[in-house]
Amino acid sequence: RAESLQEEYLTTTNKIYETNKLMRKAQQEIDKTTNSVAKRRLADFIAETDSLQNKNKLSEYELKIQ
Repeated sequence: RAESLQEEYLTTTNKIYETNKLMRKAQQEIDKTTNSVAKRRLADFIAETDSLQNKNKLSEYELKIQ
């Protein structure tokens, strides 16, 4: 049971890599668009992703629904 729980959560390295990848992609989209609403939503997405990155444990599921 403990091993399966361990597999559900990303390692620290994977967590940082995956969340940074999401934030980089969102920043690229901010740079491409001139739509202020889209820019605001993407900035909110980056902030939410950053807060996920700061969690002690982050599951792959949480990352996917982000």
